[in-house]
Amino acid sequence: MSFKAINALRTSVAKLHPLAPLSDFELAVERGVLTVVKENADFEIGIASNFPADCTSSDVLDAIDHGAHHLAQALQYVEQIFATPRRVAMREAFSAGFDAIEAFMDVVTAARDKNLPPNAAE
Repeated sequence: MSFKAINALRTSVAKLHPLAPLSDFELAVERGVLTVVKENADFEIGIASNFPADCTSSDVLDAIDHGAHHLAQALQYVEQIFATPRRVAMREAFSAGFDAIEAFMDVVTAARDKNLPPNAAE
């Protein structure tokens, strides 16, 4: 499932202009879906994180090539939020998912700053 969601994100971001700024947008991780949404947009239960300042769609595409495992982890933790009836476990899954999406945003920042290592694509 995460492979399809990551490819769908890649496809939607690739449709944007390569220099389109994404600083007013967030990456939302919902149940089985990764979407770029306007900042503070309403979405189903999940997690969201702002894109770094001055990042472009091209930076996000580079980051997907280098940090897709963080996106897969975030999707997995969001699934756990839905799968557990215990509040403590839900909070733990939410926190871990947010950490995963923030780790992906670190990769986006590295892409923006042109600090990604060559041949590191997963």
